[in-house]
Formats: sequence, C-alpha cells, structure tokens
Amino acid sequence: MTEAEIHIFHTSLARCIVDPRFFDKFYERFLRSSPEVAEKFQNTNFHHQKNALKLSFYAIQSAAVRRTPDFSELAQTARRHGRTEADIAPRLYDLWLETLIGTAAEIDTLFTEDVANVWRTAFRPAIEYMIAHY
Repeated sequence: MTEAEIHIFHTSLARCIVDPRFFDKFYERFLRSSPEVAEKFQNTNFHHQKNALKLSFYAIQSAAVRRTPDFSELAQTARRHGRTEADIAPRLYDLWLETLIGTAAEIDTLFTEDVANVWRTAFRPAIEYMIAHY
C-alpha cells in the first residue's frame, strides 16, 4: 500500500471504531447476510467477539504499513477459524469483507468507493492468511 492509502485506511478505520454503533451494526448486517453465518454465531459471546474483532483490526492496520506483513497476531484466530474448529469456509471471507465495508460506508461520513477499495487492499492479505490456514 502507498503512504496515501495507508493514511486513508487508518483514518477511515479510526472514524469507524470510535463510533459505538460500528461493531453492533456490523454484526447485525453480517448475521443477516446468510443462514450459514447466523448458524456459525449461535452461542457467541458478542462482547468478547467485538473485542476480538477490534484487536484483529489493529493487527491488520499494523501489517498494512509493513513491506512483509506479519500476521502472527492472527495465528490463534486463524486456527480457531480453521476446518477442525469453527470451520469458517474461505467463501465466507468475501462476504465478511463486503459486509464490513458496507457498515463502514454507513458509519464513516467520508467513505467513498476509493476508500472502499483501500479497505479491500488493506484486508486482502489478512484474509489470504486466514484462508491459507483453513
């Protein structure tokens, strides 16, 4: 990512995560996006889930500025999402990302299609990491 893209991503993400509605709106949307997603989240402690997601954003944000991203902070999450535990199929990650972007577009008043593309660029390596550990 370029320095300008990193700045766009960091500032947009910051505007989203400071809004107390962001994580609630994201999970509301995501759970409605597919019966499979809703099933995966049965019996989920959403307070814990929202905190875990927020922490993963920091890891992704940090990786975005490195030439060779280090996703070791996501290793435990990748293991939990793998085939032998939560069994989060690779096809669900694109749905997750597009739901996240849709939520960001609702919360971040400065969100544009260019910002959405920067989010896609920033999140893609982490998604590929997660899928590689499926």
